[in-house]
Amino acid sequence: MLRNYINGRRREDKQDESGQKKGAKIISVTSGKGGVGKTNFTVNFAIELAKRGNKVLIIDADFGLSNIDVIMGIIPKYDLSYVLRREKHLAEIMNEGPFGVKFISGGSGVYDLLSLDREDIEYFLNELLYLDNIVDTIIFDTGAGINENNIQLIRSSNEVILVTTTEPTAIVDAYALAKTVFRNDTGAKIRLVINKADSAGEARRITDNFSSVTNSYLNAGIEELGYILEDANVSRAVKMQKPFVMSFPNTTASKNMANITTRFLNLSTENDRFGLKSFFQKMLKR
Repeated sequence: MLRNYINGRRREDKQDESGQKKGAKIISVTSGKGGVGKTNFTVNFAIELAKRGNKVLIIDADFGLSNIDVIMGIIPKYDLSYVLRREKHLAEIMNEGPFGVKFISGGSGVYDLLSLDREDIEYFLNELLYLDNIVDTIIFDTGAGINENNIQLIRSSNEVILVTTTEPTAIVDAYALAKTVFRNDTGAKIRLVINKADSAGEARRITDNFSSVTNSYLNAGIEELGYILEDANVSRAVKMQKPFVMSFPNTTASKNMANITTRFLNLSTENDRFGLKSFFQKMLKR
């Protein structure tokens, strides 16, 4: 019923000069297991996008386990659940970090969306009109691992960035996550990032092997997005509570992140931007 309601609800969509409908690009950054640097990647990637003119919003969808606030040096007072309870508006729970990157703490609110009734859906969709006017890229920092809510969020996104390290357990868990996503959607757009690699050669070898296995056994392709080499300045930046692309802009990891961002933007097209309406249609489809 909720899906039919959203499909039938009419509202004005932003349009570009050619009259084509526009919407924010929805990206999920995820991982097969914790501890691979997913959240640190999310924050620094968002800043690199913003430095190049993108209006970026991060939504923390990793309940209580994400360290976005620590990495950005921001302590949020409210999360998305306050909006769903109608105690706050989206504008009131939004925090702003470096280069204008905005941040919302999702708490349990992201997945509470799945159980909203018609009246609450109406209210929340009206709140989302605000985001349509201020951002063009929304990045969900998802929980790690495989669970129903994570998979639903990932499958609803325009594209997915899968972060793993070179450790065998991390690679196996990343493959298991990709397999689960592709099982229901062979056309899912997943891009792989190898983090904490010892060398570029190691990263490329793992990426090639990962891609070969997914092609052979899942009949689905994974695109290489890039790698980040092991860099002691990354952990130093975390201790400083400042993203490494800002605190150590010339370090190896920052250069790697710049390369990843360039590749991501080169691969992106306006057709990738399905918008929030499409995202929620998919989120509510069970």
